[in-house]
Parts: sequence; C-alpha cells; structure tokens
Amino acid sequence: MKEDTFIKIIKNALPSSEDYIGDDTAFIKEKDMVITQDTLVEDVHFRTSTISPYNLAQKAVAVNLSDIAAAGAVPSYLVISLSLPGHVREDYIKEFYKGINDICLKYNILTIGGDLTGGEKIAISITMLGNCNGILPSARSNAQVEDYIITTGEYGSSYMGLKILEETNEACNLTDREKEYFVNKHINPVPRVKEGRVIAEINSKNKLCMMDTSDGLADALFKISKLSKASLEVDYNSIPYNPALTSVVKTKSELLNYMLFGGEDYELVACVTYDTLKGLEGSSVEFCIIGRVVENFDSAKIIIKLDDKKFELTKNLLDDNLFNHFKDNL
Repeated sequence: MKEDTFIKIIKNALPSSEDYIGDDTAFIKEKDMVITQDTLVEDVHFRTSTISPYNLAQKAVAVNLSDIAAAGAVPSYLVISLSLPGHVREDYIKEFYKGINDICLKYNILTIGGDLTGGEKIAISITMLGNCNGILPSARSNAQVEDYIITTGEYGSSYMGLKILEETNEACNLTDREKEYFVNKHINPVPRVKEGRVIAEINSKNKLCMMDTSDGLADALFKISKLSKASLEVDYNSIPYNPALTSVVKTKSELLNYMLFGGEDYELVACVTYDTLKGLEGSSVEFCIIGRVVENFDSAKIIIKLDDKKFELTKNLLDDNLFNHFKDNL
C-alpha cells in the first residue's frame, strides 16, 4: 500500500479534517500558525553506524524546519517524542540533546516538551509550530498557468552522500574532499527557512505554491501538478547540481535519475508569478528557474525537456524510483 492510499483512507475516515490534510503543514487560521510533524525511524530513515546522535538530532529538527520553510512561516516551538532501545547509553542521549539544543539556538526555536518511551529501535518524532505573522501559508494546490517554477539549492548531492555512506562503488572517482561534501549534504541538510519566508513575503499579494523536496524533486513536481491540476514543463539543463556528480554518473539519464529521484535534498520548489520573480531577483534568495506551469490539466502531468526532446514523467516511473515507506511492509 502506498502513502497516497493511506492519506486517502485517512481523509475519508476524518471528513471534517480534510481541509487540514494534504500539505506538509496544517494551517490553524484562528491562531495564525502552522503545525507539522515528522518521524525518523532507525533502519528506515537512518543507520546508527553512519550518523552520530548529535547529527541525527540536528537532522530530525531540520526536516521539520524544512516543512515550516515550505509553508513560508517562521518556526517557533517544538516537542519531541523519543523511543529508545534498552541498550542506548546515557552518553548517546546527552549528545542527542546537545544537537537538539544547538540547532534550536541557531533557528531561534524552543523545545517545550515531549515524550520518552522504550522500543526495539530508535524512533524520533518531532512536532513543530510556526508563526505565519499575517501571511497565508503556501499550498500545493496554488500553482497557476504561466507561473515560473523556481528552486533553491542543488539536486542529487544528498543521494550521492548516501551512496558514499553505504560504501557503494559509485563514489570511487570522487576526491576525499568531494566525498566529505556529499556526505555532509546528506547528514546535515540545511532547511531553507530564510528563503521560504522571503519568498512568502514577496509573494504576499498572491496565493503561494511551494513545498520542499525531501522526497525528491520529481515527487514535489508531481504533487504540485496533481493538486493544482496543472501541467508542468521542466528543463533538464536548468536543474542545478554539483559538477562533481559528473565524475560518478556518465550519462544524462543517470544524472537526471539522481536529480529527480535522489531525495533528501530539502530544497524548496515554488511556482511564482512574474512580479514575484522580479521581486526575488533583488532579494537575498538564490534560486534557479527550472520551468513553467504551461496548462490546466485534470491529473498530474510533468514534461521534462531534454535538449530537443520532451518526455512525460509518468506515475509508473515515479512509483518505480521514489522511496516508498510502506513498500516492504504492506
């Protein structure tokens, strides 16, 4: 069973909650805030052999910060539910919460509680609140025809970092410095909190379509297209990536696979008007234009331009490549 199927079941079971379900954050209008929750599970999202408790704590907070950033909100408070096996030592917990404290100080957020329990494996579930401060949060359903598709950062780097940590042969042509760079991109994602807020402020007169790319660029584009009922056209040559990837991948199709399906890049993808685009050009946000919203469409349709050719990014192609949490369990 796929995640989308679960969400559909939940919406049908909770009809009064349907308006809150679908984006990575829920908007509480009467409180002018958003709320999000993410969970990391040992041997599903991380391995203790490849990430320290300090970095794990920072990443657990960062993935939630990324959701707040995608809403265009300002993060404020969090609570942590932590499930630990009996063999975990006190030093591990101390280092974990040092990581929590350091990233909270960096982004001016406060941990205000949570829960501790036992379990067979480490599981970290964080709930985070963000303030909208009078600006409506983004929604995946807000893309409009003629919008420009923009993105922050680069793609494929986190996936390359994962490959290095798993000691696969793909990384053999990289230098030690390049390997360190890619591993750091995977272990220490940088949530685009400042960028998300600036985009929201510049776009405040319009409805904003924006989400993060935690599950891959292809996944983000597909969800925006599906919920906005719009066709998106993306230029392969405009998708940003680290040039060192070309030491590993030898064909355009391989590189495209890294960029579209790698995941865990935690960048922002937004569909914005021409006026917003011009406003961003004079801002502190570094971004690339990767495509346009080209037409209304009843279902999801993503067109990839590759040199003088075009091909459609189909649902089956996404299902074959995207990470599915429930694939091996149900």
